[in-house]
Amino acid sequence: MVAYTGVEKRPEHEGRQVIWKIAARRSTYQKLRKRSVLYKARRKIEKAEAQVRVKVEHLFRVIKRQFGYVKTGFRGWPRTPHSG
Repeated sequence: MVAYTGVEKRPEHEGRQVIWKIAARRSTYQKLRKRSVLYKARRKIEKAEAQVRVKVEHLFRVIKRQFGYVKTGFRGWPRTPHSG
């Protein structure tokens, strides 16, 4: 299951038998040398996971926009910036 950092610590997920696919932090790469086999393998795995995550999140954005879940600005109210 694709998730974000810290999801395994949340109380609503206690006791679940799930393998979380969480994006690695930048610090995990800084510990490795760029020419090492482990570094290259981790980068390939992260790239594959990121490509899946992008495809899924884009679909959710499209569906939400079709059903009208968009940040709107009203007359006299400042419009909130879109967080991409």
